[in-house]
Amino acid sequence: MGVPKLRFKADDGSDFPDWTFRTFGSVVEEFNDRTTTENEDVLLSCAIDGMYLNSELFGHQRGASNIGYKKITKGALILSMQNLHLGNANVNTRFEHGIVSPAYKTFHIVGCLTEFMSAWVKRHAARKFFYDATTVGASQCRRNVDWEELYQQTIAVPSPSEQRKIADLLSAVDDVISAQEADVAAWEKRKKGVMQKLFRQEVRFKADDGSNFPDWEEQKIEDVCVLNPRTEQLDDEFYYMDLGSIDHGKWETPEIVNKVDAPSRAQRVAAIDDVFFQSVRPYNMGHYHYVAAKDKQVVASTGYIQARMRNGSNAFLYQLFYEERFNAEVNARCTGSNYPAINSRKFGEITVALPSLPEQRKIADCLSALDDVIIKAKNELAKWQELKKGLLQQMFV
Repeated sequence: MGVPKLRFKADDGSDFPDWTFRTFGSVVEEFNDRTTTENEDVLLSCAIDGMYLNSELFGHQRGASNIGYKKITKGALILSMQNLHLGNANVNTRFEHGIVSPAYKTFHIVGCLTEFMSAWVKRHAARKFFYDATTVGASQCRRNVDWEELYQQTIAVPSPSEQRKIADLLSAVDDVISAQEADVAAWEKRKKGVMQKLFRQEVRFKADDGSNFPDWEEQKIEDVCVLNPRTEQLDDEFYYMDLGSIDHGKWETPEIVNKVDAPSRAQRVAAIDDVFFQSVRPYNMGHYHYVAAKDKQVVASTGYIQARMRNGSNAFLYQLFYEERFNAEVNARCTGSNYPAINSRKFGEITVALPSLPEQRKIADCLSALDDVIIKAKNELAKWQELKKGLLQQMFV
């Protein structure tokens, strides 16, 4: 039998017993408590990365009625019947009670500690465990679960005392992660408040000599920016920025592509200080300011609008692209339902209030400093998340 790389000792310093193999079906017990009236309880959703209120993920209830939905309480195990192989499995540790779609199977945990199973199902190895009990479904992205096969598969389970020590350590790490997530959210909220006050001119900077800056002027984007400038030739290899590459200004893993293999939409060659506005599904906020030169050419998808200020600060423009009222103007001009988008002509017609260049720079410096704090907090969060991932790999068989 496999042995975890990281083992606990008993309180008296002795070794815990070897882990034993149990069938999955022996540690869970299915239940099917169903609603009989509409809205009996709060509607929940089980997602790959955790349990959520339905309202946190969707703007509406998915389905005309929730009669017949499954009633759950804290500690229940929820498994997706469609996306289990992708890791859509959670123990509900967040909500005291609620209801979930009949598209899930619901279980009581009977053969081990709830906290142990909660960690076990979120391991990367658990995806393979679930995948091994599935067969090809109606499409490549869906697989059918062979439940009898799943129940017969075995998992390694430590003694209750060692389970408790594993759960307590992971709980302590989760507490740190939750606190760090709250810190990130707090800084993002602070920045949003600062942006609102600055762009609505509720707070104004002063010039270095203490004098007032000139009044802001209403101007169209097309009058102050060059949009989608004529591009240069593509190199044989380049970094390709596609939709989805950017997460709130951060490009985590730039991908190198060959010119011959590149998609036809790879057309916008970046110059240092260019700003890119995600014009397809702009509410995803995948905007980017190219400030640090890379060792290869950078080329963006035509799903971005490339912008350069004529006589202004591109750092200010980048911050403007995240401003709430500006994005409301963008969304009002988008067309399409599944992939709402704005073209460069309509984008250029948006009128914005712009300060003088010196005040633009002060605003950009202020908001950029807040971005640096947020990035630092997110990096710290990522370290703790990586630590937990490593612990999950080493403390389980």
